[in-house]
Amino acid sequence: MTRYILHGGQTGLDCANNDNFFAGIAKNGTRILLCYFARSEDSWQDLAAEDMARIQDKALDKEIEFMIADMDDFTRQVEWADSLYFRGGDGRLIRDVLINAGLTKEMLAGKTVAGSSAGANVFSRYYHDQDYPAKIEEGLGFLPIKSITHYGQDSKYPADYEKIKQELKDYQEDLEIITLPETEFVIKEIN
Repeated sequence: MTRYILHGGQTGLDCANNDNFFAGIAKNGTRILLCYFARSEDSWQDLAAEDMARIQDKALDKEIEFMIADMDDFTRQVEWADSLYFRGGDGRLIRDVLINAGLTKEMLAGKTVAGSSAGANVFSRYYHDQDYPAKIEEGLGFLPIKSITHYGQDSKYPADYEKIKQELKDYQEDLEIITLPETEFVIKEIN
């Protein structure tokens, strides 16, 4: 069983939802792979420092081992990890990197896969992307859902979310639509 934790965005805000999100990443084991493929590589070390502190703080008494993902050794790193965390950023960038890395749903079997914003959307079949004019993008399809992150009135991306939700509903096949407001998350478990 693979456990996907899909987060709507704004993981840096101090709130109970984000505390629970980071605790969920550490719940499945002690080896966590931090994936920043949606961001420029020069920011990865700073992002990792933030995320390691947040996750370790919520891991209770478990001592967590962290590794920052890189393309040269990604397959081995995925095997090593109990949990993977995909931080948000550019949706197309993360999708293309994961496709080029050869990531498959089977490689994630039995792991916890957490993603925020673009890091959550990438696992959906289709998603709404606030960063590009096309708006609806195709994800990896590991989850048979359509997703919208940063959803709602409190979003940092103001939009007509009911219209976006309807456009996503009407797009391609009929799949469950997951709306993810800022700091909120859902858990999906699949075989």
